[in-house]
Amino acid sequence: MNETMPPRPAETNPKFSYDETGARYYRESEEKSIQYGSRKHYCGILKDLSASFERRISVLDVGCGTGRYFHCLQNVERLLGLDISQSMLDQAMNPVKKDEIRIGEISLSCADIFEVSLPPGSYDLIFSIGVLGEDAPFNLQLCNKLHSLLTRGGRLFITIADIHSRFQRLQSV
Repeated sequence: MNETMPPRPAETNPKFSYDETGARYYRESEEKSIQYGSRKHYCGILKDLSASFERRISVLDVGCGTGRYFHCLQNVERLLGLDISQSMLDQAMNPVKKDEIRIGEISLSCADIFEVSLPPGSYDLIFSIGVLGEDAPFNLQLCNKLHSLLTRGGRLFITIADIHSRFQRLQSV
């Protein structure tokens, strides 16, 4: 069976593209949305997870976008934010709630998690929120790669959307 995927929002609505204009729009909307609903909930989870280590940690944010969750992290010595859009990373240079960020070193890299080479066992915490299953596929290969990047006792927090079921629900309405 040959299924065609419905277009992603970025392909049909310029507001959601990840070029310079779309990234700026996305960053501006984060100022308002970070304090509500699921974004606030995820921030609390990241705060608790990162604070649970008894030492300063190294963190990988897969699909960091505009850096909307940087301020949620605690106890972080080093953060690597990966994203495939340089325009989103440009916005991450001035992330939401910048004055609340207490991270030793933040590095941003325009890279694809499927192709980037990172040293195994380098990250105490890896997270990806709102990316996998929507803007990037989640499969066994990626799961194994993320696991290999964790330190012993490291933690992984990801959200995964089943985009197929979302569009099936819309079609049945």
